[in-house]
Amino acid sequence: MSLSNSWYAKIATVQRNILQDFCKKACVARFFADPEAMTSEFYQTTLRELQAAHPGTEIQPVTYRVPDEVFAAQKEIEREEALKGFTSVIVVAKGGKVALARRPEQGQGWFLPGGGVELDESFKEGAEREIIEELGVRLEELDLVLIEEETFLSPSGEAAHTLLGVFAGLMPAFALPPRTQGAEEEGLEVSLFSPEKLPDDMMLTDRDKIEAFFATDDEAV
Repeated sequence: MSLSNSWYAKIATVQRNILQDFCKKACVARFFADPEAMTSEFYQTTLRELQAAHPGTEIQPVTYRVPDEVFAAQKEIEREEALKGFTSVIVVAKGGKVALARRPEQGQGWFLPGGGVELDESFKEGAEREIIEELGVRLEELDLVLIEEETFLSPSGEAAHTLLGVFAGLMPAFALPPRTQGAEEEGLEVSLFSPEKLPDDMMLTDRDKIEAFFATDDEAV
C-alpha cells in the first residue's frame, strides 16, 4: 500500500502556501524522514539489513539544505505508518525510455517513481509494490544500484536522516498501461522520456541518478 490519501492531503494543506515556490525547484516531501521515528539505532539496523540483502551496492551520502519553513512543515506532518525508508526506481521500457512521475497540482517537477518502504517488507518488495501501484507494471531484473544516506539540514543546523534505495528494472513493454487507480489517488502524472531528452524540471538528484545509470550501463556493454 502506498502512502495514504490523507497523508498526501496533509502535505497539500501544510505546504501549499509556504512551499509552492520551493517545490517548483526541489520539493523534499517524498524523501523526508521524521527525526523522531528514524532513530540512530533503527537507521543503522535498517542500513545493515539493506547491505546484507544487496552486498556490494554503492553507498552515497547526500545532503539537502532546506529552508526552516520546509523543515518545520515536514515535522508537523504526522505519519500514519512508520517506514523503513524510501525507494526510487529507474524504470526502463523497451526501446530505452525511462518512466518519470510528477504531481502537477502541487507544482512539483518530474521524479523517479517509488515511495515508502513499510516495516514488514524489504526495500525490493517496497519498490515492486510501488511500481505496480503507480505504473501498473511488473518489472524484470529489478536490482538495487545505489543506497543513498540522505540528510535534510535546516539553516539552524537541525538534521533529519533517511535511507533511499535506488533500483533499476526493465519494463517488458514499449508503452505504459492506462493510468492506475493508485496514480489517480495520488494525483500522479506518469510518462516516458528518452534519457537524452529528460525534462528540465526534475526534482533533487534524479537526473544525476538516471545519467549515472545509463553511463554505467553503456560501459558494461
